[in-house]
Amino acid sequence: PPPAVEAPVAVPPSLPSSAATTVAGPDGAAKENFRNYVAVDFERLAAAGHLVPDTSVITRASEEYQQIKRRLLGNMVEGILNTPRPKNLIMITSSLPSEGKTFTSVNLALSLTMEVDHTILVIDTDIVKRDLSRAFGVEGYPGLYDLLGDDSLRLEDLLIRTSIPNLVLLPAGQDRDASTERLASAQMRALTDELAGRYSDRV
Repeated sequence: PPPAVEAPVAVPPSLPSSAATTVAGPDGAAKENFRNYVAVDFERLAAAGHLVPDTSVITRASEEYQQIKRRLLGNMVEGILNTPRPKNLIMITSSLPSEGKTFTSVNLALSLTMEVDHTILVIDTDIVKRDLSRAFGVEGYPGLYDLLGDDSLRLEDLLIRTSIPNLVLLPAGQDRDASTERLASAQMRALTDELAGRYSDRV
């Protein structure tokens, strides 16, 4: 028999590459220049019980996440929520491990990507477990905690374009000395304000 040929292993970059691609938003306007790209593994997501972007298949889970999504998007309509805080920021959290944060985050993000009028930015803030980054296959990339710990890094160099046109990822990152206290920093608040305000169609 012919010798077995091993499939090439994708090695995530430790630093952004020099090639950049510009992606346009739903309105056709140019958005960020992305230096990183990843093809989302739908089979891997499906095997873990996650939704996959296939509108021809309707499941109970997809219908349930549609209901959740509709309420969240409804809250973003001007005048619905009386708060000065950005209405397009969604945080998924819980008090204990293994309560479904990653499962909910992945499925909600994938459900939101089916909206033609929105772009979705998924941010993994769990530097310890990195489960959200792992689910999308970007756990080895620099990301949020590297950005918060290194003033020389730029946000646009760390965002990862995906094979789902309106889904962008910001992984937790590679900084092994990072602490969760960075999430409470003034820099993090400034970053979330920037992310929320940069594009009106972004969730």
